Amino acid sequence: MKLFNTFFIFFLLSNLSFSQEIPNDYISLQEQFVVLRDSVGSSKIEGSQFFEQEFVKGTILENGKKLLDAYLRYNVVKEQVQIKVDKADTEVFVLPRLQLYAYDFGNYTYLLKNFSTKNGEVLLGYSIIYFQSDTDIFLSKPSVKVTPEKKAETTYGRTRPARYSIRNKYYFGANDQPLEEVKIKEKTFKSLLKDSKRLQHYFDNHKINEVDEVVQLLKFYEGSNLSDTGL
Repeated sequence: MKLFNTFFIFFLLSNLSFSQEIPNDYISLQEQFVVLRDSVGSSKIEGSQFFEQEFVKGTILENGKKLLDAYLRYNVVKEQVQIKVDKADTEVFVLPRLQLYAYDFGNYTYLLKNFSTKNGEVLLGYSIIYFQSDTDIFLSKPSVKVTPEKKAETTYGRTRPARYSIRNKYYFGANDQPLEEVKIKEKTFKSLLKDSKRLQHYFDNHKINEVDEVVQLLKFYEGSNLSDTGL
């Protein structure tokens, strides 16, 4: 741990060009890091536990403000964001499970917050935020399914080991109302969003089959609403 402390401070000094001193917030963050002794977990279950198969360069946020660039990935089984200070590091760290920390992966952010849905379900733990404005939010909740081991039925057959499968459900919410589970389809968002000539023109010229296409639609919709109100 002493070696890590030394390296961590050196890393901060090399990345904080705006100051010759290490801010107290960074020292506080360093004290919060916990070394993860087994970052994958000993398991005979096949398949990946991770939403991202490799560590991704991202940013640790504290109360919405940038705290530190790092390499990140999310373990769906443990509901845990894993951290490397440098991608080549062998040591993996985690921060305390606190709502003040969020993890920006570039195109989405992991946020620790509970969300209510229209069917009465509560989404606990980390959700993936793809789009959020003052009125609308589009997110997903990853989960894991374990397919049980299947023993060989004959002497010539083979046993199929248990296997992880990562699933991801998508949700949309407006005006602080409970979230509604959605499919990534054009007709879904046509029914959810306020109709307008500009929005219909958008659907005529854009496909809605992928997450990033939904994000672009919501950005257009947000801008369209601002234009309608004269802001």
